[in-house]
Amino acid sequence: MWNDDYKIGIENIDVEHQYIFSKINLIRRLKETNKLSTENIFNALLDLKEYTIIHFSEEEEYMKEINYPKYTEHCAIHRSLENILDQRIQEIIRFPEYFSVDEFISFISMWWSFHICNQDRKIAAYKSKLKIS
Repeated sequence: MWNDDYKIGIENIDVEHQYIFSKINLIRRLKETNKLSTENIFNALLDLKEYTIIHFSEEEEYMKEINYPKYTEHCAIHRSLENILDQRIQEIIRFPEYFSVDEFISFISMWWSFHICNQDRKIAAYKSKLKIS
């Protein structure tokens, strides 16, 4: 779940992160309300992946604008999550009975929490050294 401690101080990125957590919470609500179906979970994961790609694109553009020195490494981390999301979507298509929603929610929530707190904060720290708005 979103937590204000995840704010990094770059408003548009913070808003996008909040929106990503709302997408994760939608998956959680599907489970809690017994509305899990292969189609619902597939659509929710696809929606999460599509928005994740949009967010990564915008974040990467921002890193280029400020000439962020760890741009390449940060982008590689983004590509890694995109690949994982692709794999999970394929799992749902091929083996829906083996897909664990609880495991996915736990993984994706931890991934985003860790990424924001340990990677995206480095962007904010670099930006603040430059005194760029």
